[in-house]
Amino acid sequence: MEFTAGPSEAPHPQTARLQLARQLLASLYPRRRPGDFPHATQALFVERYTTGRGDGNIHADAELAATIVPAETADTATLARCVRGQWTIEASTSSVT
Repeated sequence: MEFTAGPSEAPHPQTARLQLARQLLASLYPRRRPGDFPHATQALFVERYTTGRGDGNIHADAELAATIVPAETADTATLARCVRGQWTIEASTSSVT
């Protein structure tokens, strides 16, 4: 899975984020090489912005994931629903004071 922009493409904020995601994956799995995830068919980089946590500030969270589900089965909207569903579960099981 290659996340970098092609030579004819102008720099774009999303490209920078995807390059960061690639670097983060490399740091999390230092012994892994690009071919070490042969069954992964899609990679996700999800950014979430929340307000609150008692201080009223905006907070940014990022998540990285890989899946074996092909794009024909799980498109972007389906994957987004899965991520939001997980966040709903997390929110319902955590206590906020």
